[in-house]
Amino acid sequence: MIGDTETTGLTPGYIAQLSCIKLDGGKATGFNAWFKVKSIEDGAAQANGLSVALLDELSGGKEFYDRLDDILALYDGVTDFYGYNTCFDRTFIEAEFKRCSLPPPNLAFQDVMLTAKAKMCVRKNYKLRDALEYFGLSDKVFPLAQKIFGAVESLHDARYDATATLLLARKLDML
Repeated sequence: MIGDTETTGLTPGYIAQLSCIKLDGGKATGFNAWFKVKSIEDGAAQANGLSVALLDELSGGKEFYDRLDDILALYDGVTDFYGYNTCFDRTFIEAEFKRCSLPPPNLAFQDVMLTAKAKMCVRKNYKLRDALEYFGLSDKVFPLAQKIFGAVESLHDARYDATATLLLARKLDML
């Protein structure tokens, strides 16, 4: 599974958006969920363009625990979670499950960012956008994301970022 989160800040607050792509025999299936949150840090709102009011609308007023059955079904049978900076996503996923009084899914987190950074031979400028540009994938993300999810906004939309991570993982022979 390839996934990404958009969150309410840098410290384990709440997941505002969770997008994942499951691969089954080469077929990619997308999952996207928005979650109602009580607050969002200014820096997060500037980065991802989300607000409390917008998330309330997009989520239909549902918080993470309200979508727990869908999320548990999503993770069922999954062993590997590929992401870009999985340390960040993992912290938030674990925090959300803890709030629901459940253990987090038993996943092996595969960080595509670390492999991309090593192949790019850089110490700086290894953000997702930089990696896409370096590996010549920038123009391939939107068409594939729209095919998988049906709608995508931009970088820092978890659907876009999950799709970009899928393309990078394939390019780096991680999948």
